[in-house]
Amino acid sequence: MSSSLNMAVFLLTTTGYYMGIKPYLTLDILIDPDKYKSFVSNSYTYLALYLMAILVTQYFINVYLVTDKCGGDITDNLGITVLITFLPWTLMFGLVVAVLMLYPGFKSAFSDVIGYFYVASSANSVLSDLLIDKDVQDQMSKDVNATPQQKEAMQDVAGTIIKIAGNASILINQIVPENFINYWKLLNPLMKTKYQLETAETDAIKKKLFDLVVTRDNVGEILWFIYTGLLVTSLIQLNMSTQACKSNPATMQKKYQDYLDSENKTKANNEKSTSQVYTMS
Repeated sequence: MSSSLNMAVFLLTTTGYYMGIKPYLTLDILIDPDKYKSFVSNSYTYLALYLMAILVTQYFINVYLVTDKCGGDITDNLGITVLITFLPWTLMFGLVVAVLMLYPGFKSAFSDVIGYFYVASSANSVLSDLLIDKDVQDQMSKDVNATPQQKEAMQDVAGTIIKIAGNASILINQIVPENFINYWKLLNPLMKTKYQLETAETDAIKKKLFDLVVTRDNVGEILWFIYTGLLVTSLIQLNMSTQACKSNPATMQKKYQDYLDSENKTKANNEKSTSQVYTMS
């Protein structure tokens, strides 16, 4: 029994959720407690709808596949398919969703690799524009207006960044939506002078960086969902293909009657063909 239909519908449902339903976190929402609270509430609501859509679509596809395999009416197979469908999706896929919601750090398994490569080019461009040149010491020696306290702060932050990542673009892997504000403050001493003040230009590049952080985070989440969903569909179809059909008495009687009708029709056709008389003229 093929699982391609289940996988295709699951992928379409997931794509529709991320492209048209899932709320997108913006910087304006993050810095406003009321907006962020509303965003979290809406996110859980739409996530629940997404999970319900998966359960319902997968259930009815499995009912159709069981009916096609075992015969009978669709209503005869509704109860059989409930446990086969809902238990794996709830225990496996539901568990992964719950873990990612409670412990977002698990997203890094995919976001730090595939998510990073997805945004690396844009992140490198934004960070190169945002931060001062890599040779911090030369920059500080040329800056006669910098106070000793400013130079010390720049040295401390530079050391921290070097420990975190040797390449500026890899720094994006250390930033997630939850810690973005703190990292922005940490990077402030290493920003170019024009970005150290609250201006429209600063807000624009801050938003660009935050959008990349959210995109990388979403890539990690969606890949977890896809990986788990495809695994669940494969296991369910394996179980359905090896499980014997269970028919009720009415279905069995109908199958037997269909068999008798087919045999009688074949017998009648054979008798008709042998009873024909051919004459020679």
